Amino acid sequence: MDAVGVGAAIVDRVRAAPELAQVVPNAVDLRHFTPDGPLRVLSTGASTVFLFVGGAIWRKGIDVLLRAYAEAFDAQDDVCLVVKTFGGETVYRGQTPSSLLDDFQGPELVVVDEDVPFSELPALYRAADVLVQPYRAEGFCLPALEALACGIPVIATAGGPTDDFVGDLCGWRIPSARRPLDPAAFGDDLRLGAEGFTLEPDHAALGAALRSAADPAARANRARSARAHAERFSWNRAADAARARVDALQGREPIRRIRAQAVESGRRLRLVAVDDWQAALTAFAEAFGPDDPVTLVLPGVGAEEALALVDGDAIADVALVDGDPTALVLGADAVVGAHARARVSVVADPEALKRLIAGSMTGRTSTMTAEGTC
Repeated sequence: MDAVGVGAAIVDRVRAAPELAQVVPNAVDLRHFTPDGPLRVLSTGASTVFLFVGGAIWRKGIDVLLRAYAEAFDAQDDVCLVVKTFGGETVYRGQTPSSLLDDFQGPELVVVDEDVPFSELPALYRAADVLVQPYRAEGFCLPALEALACGIPVIATAGGPTDDFVGDLCGWRIPSARRPLDPAAFGDDLRLGAEGFTLEPDHAALGAALRSAADPAARANRARSARAHAERFSWNRAADAARARVDALQGREPIRRIRAQAVESGRRLRLVAVDDWQAALTAFAEAFGPDDPVTLVLPGVGAEEALALVDGDAIADVALVDGDPTALVLGADAVVGAHARARVSVVADPEALKRLIAGSMTGRTSTMTAEGTC
């Protein structure tokens, strides 16, 4: 997941400590979703069947799909788009633009709006030639992984979560552009913590992918690799990742049992360096002067030698504090360098430190994360 941060310039230099964000991957039941088994009977005799699975809503790109499909083919082409809707009367009530489906004019369209039991989902995937998911925003897009497990190639938006398992060997990735999303886009009951974004799939590129996928040879080549890509996301792999984290945490003192040690300095931002004091102090001295609203906290034992290397009268506030380094980290706004318990860390670089301070002045320091850490 991409970062929400103080600004694009700081994303590559300020990041959450890697150990604070561990990924236990989602998975698919590889024994249930398989290439072998019955096919659901669909009300079409087309040679190429495209399948969309999910809520027929703006976020999942149903409007983009219908437009691209209508432009890529006409009523004479031997193709059919099957739309398996979901949640129109429940979780997506009021979000489904029914007129898009009801008023569609173009190549063959089949809408499946009844519930399909979980036990019958593999047969639905196997009845299609290609799954098409041109989403604007998704948490994971499990239908794409389920289809791959059934040996069905996938067309999906590039830049989103499906990049982890849909590649050029098993599908088509649609180029997309980021579009800003207002924090209030979902109303007062579900406000974003900061500015967000959606992905706008290129409808022309989607049309080209649909035309390519209508070629039996092109989709057959990708279908041969589909299952192998899904097998990397087994529940065994997910369990192994969870077990590894439990093992790594054995014997470690939980953060909730450590009392944060904050340093009262009267300055706006408190940084802590617990490892490479010399590098942190050198960068701090170059970045800030006595009037800057920042304090650098150093452990009281051993840091005196580093402090002697700089002119104490020419830099911003520095505090030598005795205490548990982890407690100091928990009480700080950011760590210079790296620490396993840091909420935010910044490299020991003067320009990165300056950008950190600039971000704190906007009141958005708490939103800083690094691209790819969640």
